[in-house]
Amino acid sequence: MRGLANEWGTEEESKALAEKLRKLVRDSWKYQNIESLKDWEIFVRKNWSIIKSLKVIQKSFEAKGGSEYEKAFTRLIFYLFAAEGGFTNYMNLVCFLLTLQGHDLYNYFNGKFACSINEIAKVESLTKERFLDKHGFGLFNKGWDRKMRNSIAHYDFDIEDNGTTKIEGNPTDVKKKVRQMLSFLAQVGDNLIYEMRECIKSRPH
Repeated sequence: MRGLANEWGTEEESKALAEKLRKLVRDSWKYQNIESLKDWEIFVRKNWSIIKSLKVIQKSFEAKGGSEYEKAFTRLIFYLFAAEGGFTNYMNLVCFLLTLQGHDLYNYFNGKFACSINEIAKVESLTKERFLDKHGFGLFNKGWDRKMRNSIAHYDFDIEDNGTTKIEGNPTDVKKKVRQMLSFLAQVGDNLIYEMRECIKSRPH
């Protein structure tokens, strides 16, 4: 994922988010119990699969060949996969770490508070965005374009033969959006997982 780190946000935003994520991990570690620690360790292992899949996306994304229409359509698929396979997983983790510190995340669909990563994954994304914003992580929400994700998922887009892609009727630079997403995920993954591994290594055996 090298070469993408400077394509998301400003330098100040990148530094601010990196520090907030690392601090969140360190502060959350002391609230671990057996069940939450299990979720924590599972995610650290899962992160390898996330990074591996994103590297495959990056390689395919930069490959040459095919018509402009095919390239444009492939970029939309890449964006959706990166959003679902990468962004939402990290979003769920950050929400999970906040719940460890006593912040309540309510699932309006089942009328219960979400406490585990699996439960948080079932909470509607807009609810999680508002939760993150409320607890000082609004910057995290800038890592994706939820409306764009929804438009792709619902096939609400148009691609012209020359590759021009319109989402909600507006020409959209999807290639740039994909690279920004991958850049964001690379930064988030590096900071979250590094700190999580450091905490796990510090645990008495």
